[in-house]
Amino acid sequence: MKTAPLLGLAALQLLIIAWVHNPFASAAKDEAPWLTDLTADALLIEDGEGSTRRLERTEDSWTLQPEGLPADSTKLERLLSRLEALSPAQPLATSEGAAKRFAVDETAGFERRVTLTADGERQTFLLGRSQGPRHSALRWDGDRAIYRVALTTADWPVTVEGWLDRALLAVPEETQGALTVGSTAVGEDEDQAATLRQRLGALRVTRLATEAEQGEADDLAVLTVDTSDGETLTLRFARLGPDDSPTGYLVTSSARPESFYLAPYQGRPIVDAMATLGPKP
Repeated sequence: MKTAPLLGLAALQLLIIAWVHNPFASAAKDEAPWLTDLTADALLIEDGEGSTRRLERTEDSWTLQPEGLPADSTKLERLLSRLEALSPAQPLATSEGAAKRFAVDETAGFERRVTLTADGERQTFLLGRSQGPRHSALRWDGDRAIYRVALTTADWPVTVEGWLDRALLAVPEETQGALTVGSTAVGEDEDQAATLRQRLGALRVTRLATEAEQGEADDLAVLTVDTSDGETLTLRFARLGPDDSPTGYLVTSSARPESFYLAPYQGRPIVDAMATLGPKP
């Protein structure tokens, strides 16, 4: 009569033993993250085709090098936080053939090679083929183990646009002083003045303009902004394409040497706001 309870107890004990000794159980939860207390001061990203992107920390912000453009520091810091939280799990594989198969091999090919530098010390990992939604294969330099991690190649672009701080030409409303459109001073009591200030504060660029676009663009308006720190900024806007259906806009700032492209949905609101407040130059 006591056989069934004893058999049940024995089965439970076997399950506990199997769970404790299962190499595929989440023993990795107790593993320390690969990177702890990392304060990277430089980042080099390479793809398998030879393209590279370097970012450097300057005080509390990041810049793209060699262009010297401001990077989206918030995006980068969030990505570094995700990287620092990663810890070892059960490897997908450890063989040389697997490194080639998962595209994390220095010689045979990789999707991304990322090198982080902190106080002169370097940490490098290879990112390979997709391992499901938002996951890829990863192998650290000098380690044969290949892991599945919550990172993708899209997280590590090698283009300028992939890291550019798109708000680099925006002037926050709280720092804006007098505005002038063309040669016309913008009065504070004008209905469109608040709209223009909002759109200037929310200005976002898409990418760097090409030389061809700079040669084709038609000048539209000049906006001058006095700022709270005593500077005077001049923004020049131009249109690409016909007036009734522009294909984009260009903007340059006296604060920077580059010309930037604005998609129609980015450029049209601020251009329209200026058109109601001042004549075309």
